[in-house]
Amino acid sequence: MLDAWLGNKTTGNVASWLASPSNHALVAERDGELLGLCLLTQAGRLALCYVAPEVLRAGIGGALLAAAEEQARAWSINKLQLHSPPGASAFFERHGYLNAGKDKSCFGLECDLLWKALGASREPAPGARKRFCNCSS
Repeated sequence: MLDAWLGNKTTGNVASWLASPSNHALVAERDGELLGLCLLTQAGRLALCYVAPEVLRAGIGGALLAAAEEQARAWSINKLQLHSPPGASAFFERHGYLNAGKDKSCFGLECDLLWKALGASREPAPGARKRFCNCSS
């Protein structure tokens, strides 16, 4: 299952996602060691949210998620969504995400579709783009 879930996470793909101006990457590190990574798209999707196994339950995932939500609000995004492997869904649910049920990820693996309304937005950041898929209807 892990091979299927990580199948599209090649070095080239991840590098292009991180370099895209329509994405916002967040990393957690300590002494140069990568502890976690979160990637938000301007389409309101949490494309990546990973924490190293040795630092699970240390608050790193929650901090990354909070920072991604803050950036989403700065982009005037009012709802986030993500695909999660079932084993990680409880983490997102503890952080206010609603589980909409089973779905197929873009690479065919069954996962949970989760989403969260972000509430009132603050003023958009200069140059932020509102995407069509983040409408309030």
